[in-house]
Amino acid sequence: MSKVVLYTSMSVDGFISGPDDGMDHGLGVNGERLHDWLHAGGADPRSYRPVGEPSATVFDELMATGAVIAGRRTFDIAGGWAGDHHDGVPIFVLTHAAPGDLAPGHARYVTDGIASGVAQAKAASGGPRHPDARRSDRAGVPSQRPAGRDGAAADACAAGEGSSAV
Repeated sequence: MSKVVLYTSMSVDGFISGPDDGMDHGLGVNGERLHDWLHAGGADPRSYRPVGEPSATVFDELMATGAVIAGRRTFDIAGGWAGDHHDGVPIFVLTHAAPGDLAPGHARYVTDGIASGVAQAKAASGGPRHPDARRSDRAGVPSQRPAGRDGAAADACAAGEGSSAV
């Protein structure tokens, strides 16, 4: 069975973004500092893998998630991660009302509550997933994965509508 866990970059004093976050400053003014633990990367999410421990282990666990749950505001500010947070895992976007346009890529809008979004993400994640396993299937189709750590992660946004994954 999948677990839900939280992965988020947070300052020692509890901030998860800089001031004035929004469409122009996704992480807020100077909020990128919260991600200084990541390696400078490119288009491939794995290119951001830190070299040193324990950051590399945390990154590997995050990348082993089988699904992502995101709040609508975080999803919109992140540009919907172009429909692919990582490895083609499904993205469940919690929102009060879905917009007229379809969600991009592997994303889907969830309008019937947090519990429903978590249940859908758990079902789509395919169960426990080892951090070294790479998802080759697509949204909602379980793959054969080695047993190991459960694939579930969550990011949160200051407004309470963050992103999480299973």
